[in-house]
Amino acid sequence: MEPEELLEETEVSQTITTEYAAKSLLADLKGVLANPKEIDEHKAKQLRKAWDELQSQKGDTNVDVSALESGFEKLRLRTHKQVEKRNESYAELENLLQALSESIANKELQEAQVAEKKIINGLNKIRGLSSQRRQKVIGTLEALQPKIKKLSSWRHWGTEQAREKIIQEIQQIHEKEKSLEKVAQFIKQAREEWKQWDNSGEGGNKTLYKQFDAACTKAYEPCKALFEQQRKQREASSRHRKQVCELLETEYEKTDWRNPDWKKLQTLMREQSSRWRKLGPAEFRDRKPLQKRFEAVSQRFDGPLDRERKRNLKQREDIIESVLKLVEMEDSRKAISELQTIKKQWVVSVSGMRKKEQAIWNKFTKACDAVYEKSRESKKAHDQELEQYFAARMALCDQIEAELKTYTLDADSLSKQIAKWRTQWSDFGRVPKTKIKQSEKRWKDVSNQFKSLLSSMQRENQNKADERLFAFANLCLEVEKELIGAQSVNLEQVKQKWDALEALPSVVMTKLNSRFQQALKAIESETPAEKIAQLAERNFEILNQYLLQLELNLGIDSPDEFSKQRMALQINRLSAALGKGGDDAILDNQQLVYEIHSLGPIKVERQSEATNRFQSCYKLMQSAV
Repeated sequence: MEPEELLEETEVSQTITTEYAAKSLLADLKGVLANPKEIDEHKAKQLRKAWDELQSQKGDTNVDVSALESGFEKLRLRTHKQVEKRNESYAELENLLQALSESIANKELQEAQVAEKKIINGLNKIRGLSSQRRQKVIGTLEALQPKIKKLSSWRHWGTEQAREKIIQEIQQIHEKEKSLEKVAQFIKQAREEWKQWDNSGEGGNKTLYKQFDAACTKAYEPCKALFEQQRKQREASSRHRKQVCELLETEYEKTDWRNPDWKKLQTLMREQSSRWRKLGPAEFRDRKPLQKRFEAVSQRFDGPLDRERKRNLKQREDIIESVLKLVEMEDSRKAISELQTIKKQWVVSVSGMRKKEQAIWNKFTKACDAVYEKSRESKKAHDQELEQYFAARMALCDQIEAELKTYTLDADSLSKQIAKWRTQWSDFGRVPKTKIKQSEKRWKDVSNQFKSLLSSMQRENQNKADERLFAFANLCLEVEKELIGAQSVNLEQVKQKWDALEALPSVVMTKLNSRFQQALKAIESETPAEKIAQLAERNFEILNQYLLQLELNLGIDSPDEFSKQRMALQINRLSAALGKGGDDAILDNQQLVYEIHSLGPIKVERQSEATNRFQSCYKLMQSAV
């Protein structure tokens, strides 16, 4: 072998080694970042050291370096935030030690005991705290504990004063403590402590107890609402958990297990399992039955999914074996051709654990790479294929740009053509790594062009439709003016104008026809003015709701007289967004335009105001396009 060939083979081998190391590092990094718990700082240092070593090596790989850099930046930020949180927790411990010392100095036993408990709990919860800091806290606490015990021994000296003090604390509890749960807990502890005093024979009298009981009862009153809310939350959790079970049971029964959509089923189980874990605690009586029900239906899914997972894994392992046999073929071009066919058979129906999936995918890609790297000829053929795909992509972009310059068909045709172009683009294979950005930028530019043209055509179509909508609405308005006695109208001429207009989509046209015919019918039947006035008032209330929605969507101020209705609408939307229900459906701007012009008559004195409000909204809609 010539020296040049030997050098090239060595560089290829080094590149492969570097690529595998980079891929493994990226997988480990993603695994660390995917863990929602605290970062293992020792593991983070090891990964960073491996990344520094990898960067010092030469060689071009297919690994996305930007993904590694972004991942390590996220790791750095999370680690930094973790350290800051630990420092804050340690600072809180120091403050608690100071508070403990002051409580002992002031002979405040209860405050001292609370501070002592918080210090111990806080110390146990801080992860990664240095031994020096931990020992400092422990030493200070051990030095203060004998004083706490001595202070406790003086308790019997002042039970009467302690009773009076605890009454005072309960009376002022809401000024010092905002958490109702902690208030309730404090009241419970106070009652238990009072009972212990009574049982220990440390004095006390009925007058103090009446004051104590009255203070506890009054302080506990606001807590009732909280516990009622918690009860409703538990009921809601029970209801939602039942819904999860019912959804899974229904999906299991309606699934055609002879030909199931495995990906859909696995996604369903993952989503519902995640939803189940995030739900709050259910009613105590429902917890075990619902848990058993959920586990039972989950096991029904787990059986078929597990069998398909094993079958699919065996199928992919067989594919890898088929790829490895291609490495032994003498005809590299034929091997690559067969490899393309085999690669299409690689389908993941039910995925396994992340590490196992990554391992078998690495094994598959390694086998494929071995086929590509068997000889320089096969690599050259592969590169030529990538160049052909790149040229085809560029040619498609040129073709699209040329067609867009002279495009004369309607928006629906353009939308269908865009779908075909996207399919053509996605059907092409990969392009050379050095030309990926160029290819993506070229496609993005072309996509912006046909999106802009499509948006312009759709807006133009919508404007024309709106013009016809306004024409129909104006004719309705003329008839309604006759109906409410605002002016005299030639109904025959109005009907002729109505019939001469080009119809709108059936759903909109049906509502407009209904408005028009109802007005004519009301005139013919000489509907009483009182009934018409009631209808006009009701229609304005509906119209006002539509206008409020439109103004809210566009960020336009509403008249002051409707501020309460607007606030109610905002609250309703917020409730819907938080998943707490909502009374009214949220319509988009165009739907609101249709609904506004499909309403019947409103009071004459309200028409000018309503028209001005709508015009302001519609003008903003047009300028936002």
